[in-house]
Amino acid sequence: MENFNEIFKNDLLARMGDGDGACSRARLSAAFKTSGALSLERKSFILKFESENRVFIEALSEIVKKQYRTLSEVTETRVRGGLKSDVPVYSIRIPAAQTREILIDAGLMTQSGDALVFLDGGIDPSVVETRAAAIAYISTLFIGCGSVSLPKLGAEPQSATGGAYHLEFVIGDERLANDVRRLLAELEIEAKITERKNNYVVYIKDSEILSNFFALSGSGESVMRIQEILLERALFKQLAREANFSTANMDKTAKASGRQIAAIETIEDTIGLDAIPEQLRVVARIRKENPYATMEEMLLMLPDVGKSGLNHRLRKLVALAERLENGGK
Repeated sequence: MENFNEIFKNDLLARMGDGDGACSRARLSAAFKTSGALSLERKSFILKFESENRVFIEALSEIVKKQYRTLSEVTETRVRGGLKSDVPVYSIRIPAAQTREILIDAGLMTQSGDALVFLDGGIDPSVVETRAAAIAYISTLFIGCGSVSLPKLGAEPQSATGGAYHLEFVIGDERLANDVRRLLAELEIEAKITERKNNYVVYIKDSEILSNFFALSGSGESVMRIQEILLERALFKQLAREANFSTANMDKTAKASGRQIAAIETIEDTIGLDAIPEQLRVVARIRKENPYATMEEMLLMLPDVGKSGLNHRLRKLVALAERLENGGK
């Protein structure tokens, strides 16, 4: 069964071709951070994108073809040995001339005379100048190094197996992690950073912020999914509150009924019910015959008595029993 992380990433992958040239440059810049590598061949740099996600590599190939009029064939290789033995890996290789152009356009290198100079890690501000380019960058980066999980539908809010709201980017470079957090803040998405082993994790755990992130990314299906979960959890909590309220009322009724029946039995054992006024005797008999009845149910059996009158008579029965237990008349 497809999990939510796959659903969300597939939604983002379907939008890889959206946007203008600035968005395409932002996507290539972000993709380089997670899936790019450079090699030196005949004194020229060759750019390569590599991933286990074929759709992602095909989308990058289409961007390169559209923006730089360069065909880059997707190739498949198999991992040999290790935990990922025989897992297919897909890649594209960019010719030297276009590599140089892409690296400069994507804010990864700058021209200094005849030489190319690598820029420091992080996000070049020129690559994310527009809101659309910033969203394209964040979305593409998430495909490469992000993951998200939501609580399971049908799981109670406090269930240990229900899961939690969690989205994260796992990033190896501290400067890039800080830049991602700042860029998200500019997009009105509040995230936090923590260290995990040798990586920096930019993460979101708030359900409302997550919903805003999905909307920002253009994933309507994800917004609907999280809103469905939020609605279901709100219903669970409402039902739990009502159940707790009902249980509390039942406990209160049971305790009060127990005191009243004990008082009635004390009166029966000492002076007898025939010795008390008729209005108290009627109430005493109804209460003893209906030990689990609520006040409202007892009132239905006493159509001529109001709530305050019934309370008053029950209190008189309890007070009389206390006096009798203390030796009074």
